[in-house]
Amino acid sequence: MEPMLSIKEKGEMKRHFTWDPASKRIISDNEWKYQITPSGKSYDFIQRTNSRGEKESWFKDVLSGRETIESSNGVKTIKTWFPRGKMAGKVRSIVSVRNQIETVSYRASYDENGEVIREERNGNDIEYVRKSNEKKVTATSKGKLLWIKNYKENHLISIENSDAKALFDYSNGNISNVRIQTEDGRAYIYSFDSKSGLLDLNRTGDLKSSMSKTVEIEKTTTENINN
Repeated sequence: MEPMLSIKEKGEMKRHFTWDPASKRIISDNEWKYQITPSGKSYDFIQRTNSRGEKESWFKDVLSGRETIESSNGVKTIKTWFPRGKMAGKVRSIVSVRNQIETVSYRASYDENGEVIREERNGNDIEYVRKSNEKKVTATSKGKLLWIKNYKENHLISIENSDAKALFDYSNGNISNVRIQTEDGRAYIYSFDSKSGLLDLNRTGDLKSSMSKTVEIEKTTTENINN
């Protein structure tokens, strides 16, 4: 006889689980029936089928650095990483496959020290340039500049795109001011306090202290500067 456990959370349908008492492996979860095949590697191959004949599967091969997930809609997601060495655990790529068509959502290149030098994220190219304790990160999409970030001693010191540039000042390791300069000549200063956060907002030539202006300025000057 298969043991069964029923779980019901507030607002959710009751779920019934059964499992093999000898192997302790799951057999069913409501309409999903499980088939677990030992692989002789890090993890077993797990496939499940529902009452409509739809299938899902999961397999993770730690030794080769590859994880494959197949959804009921036919989309297969393949994640690969370096399994050993200096770059062990660092992701190489994440690719989705549907109807034999591959779509790259993430791909990375690394230098000899294991530092990422280039990333592809959903069609956008991000390049990392490091020099001593400084780092420059540039993001482009189809040859068009999205943004540039500059770091010094692990502190973000500036972000810029074609519309604006934000400069960051630090005090005791924390951001004290953010100066935003736009292409049309406008300039704004955000002043920060370590305890209360944003204290004041000064617009060059027209000093203000209005929190309502924050939304306007962020919308008009930084909406295209991505994190």
